[in-house]
Amino acid sequence: MAHWTAGSKPSLSDCLAISTCYIHGNDNCVCSADITESQIFSSAEEVSSIDQLMSELYAGAVDPATFDAGTYTNLGDCDIPGVTVHSKAGGCLGLSHDTIFSFELKSRPLFLKNVVSTVSIGSSSSSFSFRNPVHFISLADPEVRDMYHETNFVLESLFYHPTHPPFLAIRMIQRFGISNPSPAFIERVATSYTLGSYDNGRFGSGKYGDLGAMTAAILLDDETRQVVLDADPAHGHLREPLVKLLSFFRSMEIGFASPLHIPTLLGLESDIGQGSFESPSVFSFFLPEFAPNVGSVQSAGLVAPESMVLSGHNIMNLLDSTFSIVKFGITDCYKPSFEGWGVSQPFACADEEGDTSLSPAKPDYWPSSTTSVDHI
Repeated sequence: MAHWTAGSKPSLSDCLAISTCYIHGNDNCVCSADITESQIFSSAEEVSSIDQLMSELYAGAVDPATFDAGTYTNLGDCDIPGVTVHSKAGGCLGLSHDTIFSFELKSRPLFLKNVVSTVSIGSSSSSFSFRNPVHFISLADPEVRDMYHETNFVLESLFYHPTHPPFLAIRMIQRFGISNPSPAFIERVATSYTLGSYDNGRFGSGKYGDLGAMTAAILLDDETRQVVLDADPAHGHLREPLVKLLSFFRSMEIGFASPLHIPTLLGLESDIGQGSFESPSVFSFFLPEFAPNVGSVQSAGLVAPESMVLSGHNIMNLLDSTFSIVKFGITDCYKPSFEGWGVSQPFACADEEGDTSLSPAKPDYWPSSTTSVDHI
């Protein structure tokens, strides 16, 4: 996207008024263009911060250390905090278009050249001009190597974009059990990810994008650990059907007759909403911003991603199947609306509830004391 100096590109009437332009087809204007380079800052006194450099300089430069010895002189910071100024000639008060500003941003070194490249339509005196967009691939002589460089830069620009840390923080917090984290919680997690550090450096490498620091910030934050938040109906999240099922297996201490009879939990999506390795896309079974069309969640402006796979059909199938497991073990018997678990059932069906002897997998849990409900 071109950043036009006048705020808009030439119209067709403007195209006709420029002698070096012509209309191609019905609505395309083809013009000759001039490219000029000019320096932005003539003195280091005009620069106050890294943010100013980032907002006005768009042309990158190579590391001055890669030039022959003596080509560039290190002028120090020239009173610009966090910046090193490199110049071919002159000092801090006499910069040129060859001057390179270097600094570290989000744990990576950046080098910016003191120039702006401008494309002028028709002639350099034309009122229609735009900043020349930076690109690696030559339009006249494209190379595969340049394609790799440009692709890497696009990925890098996404990784270092200021919206990346909070976006990732929200998604990670949701997967750790909180569908609607508070803005302050998101900020704390995003900051730990950006700084690469949590708890005064106890966790993390100190480099941008440290997932260890982010994970520590999520798990050790008060919004995760304070039990008083259990009283907040908006806190936490719904459990996915498959996670609920696996939790049930663990709590009931499901035991298997042999490894050959371990259920694969395949083919369950049509029955409970999820199945192992059956996600319809890389974005899982549900959207992270999903909320039911009606109800308290939607009216409160909250989200409940896991509810996207819940329906009356899926819920009843899950309940029916878990009750059946307690009564008969993991089997395809006595489930008229459920054909799951991935078990090829070669066994006969039990005649009485509680008989799990014919099942290839069954609950092994039994309370140590049954004198009262509290002991179970």
